[in-house]
Amino acid sequence: AALMVRDYGGPELRLLMLNAPMLDDRNSSVSAVSFADAPIWSREDNLRGWRAYLGDLWGSDAALPYAVPGRAPNLHDLPPVFITVGNIEVFRDECVDFAARLMRDGTDVELHVWPGVFHAAEQFSQAAIVKRMEAEVHGAMTRALYG
Repeated sequence: AALMVRDYGGPELRLLMLNAPMLDDRNSSVSAVSFADAPIWSREDNLRGWRAYLGDLWGSDAALPYAVPGRAPNLHDLPPVFITVGNIEVFRDECVDFAARLMRDGTDVELHVWPGVFHAAEQFSQAAIVKRMEAEVHGAMTRALYG
């Protein structure tokens, strides 16, 4: 949605909050392969999710960057971006790559790669690292909304 707002106009966006986002339907990163058998959101789950979302466009160059942000040719003129991802999940490398591309295109990025964290770890809300993650998310949103 942020790319469409940039390209076609829309409300001012204060922050793009990305929590372990699906960004690239190609699933070819090292982490996508390394954590293929993850118990929560495996590589196969991810492929199934992309196929369901993109239908016949899945895996083709016809998939629009608005649907697959990892395929966007440029990431300039976007609001500040906050990305959080675990270091033992399929999305890790595509999130790190996306953050690097955003920075190269002049977008402010705050990237958190959490050690020992897998996809959907937030469900373990009493874990100390999850509490730290939630505090960082809350802080980023507060800064974006109130300065």
